[in-house]
Amino acid sequence: LNAYAHQDVPFEGLVEALNPTRSLAHHPLFQVMLAFNSNPRGELSFAGAKATPQETRIGAARMDLTVHLAERRGDDGSPDGIVGSLTYRTDLFEQDTVTAL
Repeated sequence: LNAYAHQDVPFEGLVEALNPTRSLAHHPLFQVMLAFNSNPRGELSFAGAKATPQETRIGAARMDLTVHLAERRGDDGSPDGIVGSLTYRTDLFEQDTVTAL
């Protein structure tokens, strides 16, 4: 939870500051990541303009396994559950294994 106080620090900056031993076989700090988005709509409004985020596909997993979770909200903005997805390295995991998770 202490890391939450430093959430504005880019992850890449943390890796650079720690300067861990590098290997092409795995990520330098950890292999599994949990990402939680408490503002899944993420809509921004400015005077005369509205921005809505669009989902993009990364193409390659940055970690061995990443669990993406987002708070789902009802039309009135009240909490309505959590949705999630997984991104994984296909050379390490079979689709059936990840589906079972």
